[in-house]
Amino acid sequence: MNFIDINRKGYQTESVLFGQIKVEGVFLKQDQLVIEFLTSLEEGTELYLYNERNKLYNKVSCLIEGNQLYLNIDQFKEWFEGFQGHWSFCIKSKFQSYTLLESIKIQNSEGLNIHIKDLFINEDLYCGIYINSEGFLYFCRLDELRYKINTRNQITETVDISKASLNENTFEFLLDDDFRDYEAVSVVLVARKGKKERLILDTQMTNRKISCMLPYEEIQNGRYNIFLEAVNSQDYFKARLQVKEDKQDIGYYNMNVDESLLIYKTVNGLLSIVKGKSFNVFREKTKTEILISKIKKNRKDSYQLGVNVASQEKLEVSKILIKLRDEENFRAMEAINFSFEKTGKKNYKVKGDIVLDWEKFRPLYWDILIEVTDYEGYKGYMRVNKATYFVKKIVKSDYFKLSLISHDRMVYPYLTLNNSISFMMRQKEQYENVKNKIKELAAYLTYKILRGYPYKNKEVWLGFEKFSRTAQDNGYAFFNYVEQNELHDNFYYIIDRNSPDYGKIKDQNRNIVKFMSFKYFYLIYVSKLLVSSETKKHAYNLRVRTGLIANSLESKQSVFLQHGVTGLKKSDVFKKSKGRGNFNLVVATSDIEQKIIKENWKYNDEEVITTGFSRWDLLEDKADSVARKKIFVMPTWRSWMEGMTKEEFAASDYYHHYFSFLSSNKLGQLLEENNLDLVFFLHPKFQEYISEFSISQKNIYTKSFLDIKVNEEMMESSILISDYSSITWDMFYMNKPVLFYQFDHEKYNAQEGSYLDMDRELFGERAENASELVNILSEYINNDFTIKPRYQKKRKKYFKYTDHDNSKRIFNEINRRINLGD
Repeated sequence: MNFIDINRKGYQTESVLFGQIKVEGVFLKQDQLVIEFLTSLEEGTELYLYNERNKLYNKVSCLIEGNQLYLNIDQFKEWFEGFQGHWSFCIKSKFQSYTLLESIKIQNSEGLNIHIKDLFINEDLYCGIYINSEGFLYFCRLDELRYKINTRNQITETVDISKASLNENTFEFLLDDDFRDYEAVSVVLVARKGKKERLILDTQMTNRKISCMLPYEEIQNGRYNIFLEAVNSQDYFKARLQVKEDKQDIGYYNMNVDESLLIYKTVNGLLSIVKGKSFNVFREKTKTEILISKIKKNRKDSYQLGVNVASQEKLEVSKILIKLRDEENFRAMEAINFSFEKTGKKNYKVKGDIVLDWEKFRPLYWDILIEVTDYEGYKGYMRVNKATYFVKKIVKSDYFKLSLISHDRMVYPYLTLNNSISFMMRQKEQYENVKNKIKELAAYLTYKILRGYPYKNKEVWLGFEKFSRTAQDNGYAFFNYVEQNELHDNFYYIIDRNSPDYGKIKDQNRNIVKFMSFKYFYLIYVSKLLVSSETKKHAYNLRVRTGLIANSLESKQSVFLQHGVTGLKKSDVFKKSKGRGNFNLVVATSDIEQKIIKENWKYNDEEVITTGFSRWDLLEDKADSVARKKIFVMPTWRSWMEGMTKEEFAASDYYHHYFSFLSSNKLGQLLEENNLDLVFFLHPKFQEYISEFSISQKNIYTKSFLDIKVNEEMMESSILISDYSSITWDMFYMNKPVLFYQFDHEKYNAQEGSYLDMDRELFGERAENASELVNILSEYINNDFTIKPRYQKKRKKYFKYTDHDNSKRIFNEINRRINLGD
């Protein structure tokens, strides 16, 4: 269909006027739509469709006889490919130097939507002709729900049902009312809490009996209201299902070990569905409250647990256990010395001792569960999701006192974001020892006695980076800029003395503070502002949520300089909410990124500054200064691989694809013939697996965390190969080519997600296997690593600034926007 755009230059000298023309009526005559006007139409009258949103209109073929206009509705089937929306029927004519578009309006409108004709469904979009509640005649092409709402008179109410049941995946019930006057009847699940998910079930109606199939795999975790929707020629009927019977639980289905679904009656008697973790859904089914009332470290290898259980239904508890939070593997440790005692009509006391089996040690989170059999004979696990005030107080006080330690591994209870208790099982950091805990307490007591002297009336800022072990990112770049320009005297940088970067900066900067020193602890207590490329927890311990230092850090104001551009990976870690980033100021690099941060992390305009990254001030292209040109390969990590053993990692697709690339004979030949080096660097979270990449190629070098400075490698490299890593933006900032090795992009999008459309918005080629990657790399080698024009054009879109004043802008914005008080 050839649309005319009234905004284009050719129409600037010929303005368009809009009006309306009233008609007697609109009706169907076989395959013709007939519009009956109040008076006869002039010869040459033209009929158009006009889309107000896109300012487009198009001529419609028609036949005029007296005061009637005829058009064949079959012509619409070939139109509007790729377009959605509403098009009003208009009469087009000339008025002096103007084009006049008059929308067709029924003279005596009834104030209701009137359906004229359903035309066809194309690409899940419904097309039809209708009269809206104001009397205007429209053609529309819309999704199913909007189509029903716009083309019919909507009736919203409740409908009574009885004998509702769930058998496997078949949901059935009886209607109290007769719906045989409706052409289509469907059961629809509509997600709650602002979600747009809407699922139409395969529904069969026999007399008043409704039977529908629940597609468990298509239903996402969450709560849904259940509606009955019915359509006839004029009405769209939408009703919540209301159950008269007393039964609360209509049906329960356990899909697998981890997921269950429950159809239940709300307090208002309306039907809803919840799908989620089995231990949560099963607990809801039995209306059970579970409260951990005791947690005590027995010896060096066990915890004594006490759990109070209260239920509206009769039940029996057979086990206490802790279970690894893992969707793919079931790993658990059962309590010994188990006891189950009835303490009231429907109250129970459960006890047991969890003895740590270090052979079953797996990071990271282990939840406390009880195994329950309910009054209907269903057996399942329920998560202990509440704790007494006393237990929460003990757990929040000091994680180290409650820890069980075996060599370099440790386990301890912690308070989750939902105020329940779980166990953290992880590798023990070298600095987690009694000596440093004494320093932490001593610094706190000194702080209380001296009331923060000599920093009491000073604005102490603290800078740091990942795990407080590096000085390579935005954190150090900004600190160094401020100190070198003498902009803030009380700005200190935290770094581990064992870090290779410590030796490089200790003599260059005066305000360097050793991680875990007495001064470090004291400055944590007195500081007013944290300025970092990471979350607050990196100033101490990423995995520790309670204790003196953790609680102190949580109360500080903070500026998030970001570790990388927010685009290729969705994340809730940094959003504005309790237990997440919850920063006072967030740095962005472009208007696009600022919009992503505001919309997805829920920060407002005053909390997001578009300045560019501090470390970008230091970037310069050094590719021509090295003896041999360099290829830098740095893949990022995968959340679904966290906690893998080395054996599991070596069996993964991730390892297979990167090892296949690095061991490729063709790659080795390319490096040798072109006198090139390749540096392979694993993400810090995967550093324990670096030994698995034993490559015999002499031009390939494998590096691990702390071995190199990433920014130096990028400056010296001619091209970067990564997957979803944020460092791709740094390379692109220097106008160097980037290749995206995305062999698992479908799984990544499903598990992690991206704010950018990676099929259209990447700034480099995508390869999905080792052979394809080597071929693309070969092409860039032959073209002297020149970035292609189509990607170079994207730099203006993705970077607001490409100068060396990013740190200056950040400092000015901190002083303007952050109020530190006294």
